[in-house]
Amino acid sequence: MNKGNLPNVFLFDMENYISRGRRVYLNMIETIKPNVDFVVDGTYK
Repeated sequence: MNKGNLPNVFLFDMENYISRGRRVYLNMIETIKPNVDFVVDGTYK
């Protein structure tokens, strides 16, 4: 990967998350997470 292109790749990833990923994540929290016994979500608390 060209290091000069890294900011554009990062921006694309963040825009994709905001436009698609966040909505799916919030939907999962409301619909799937309450009905499972164990969730590995990658957060650290």
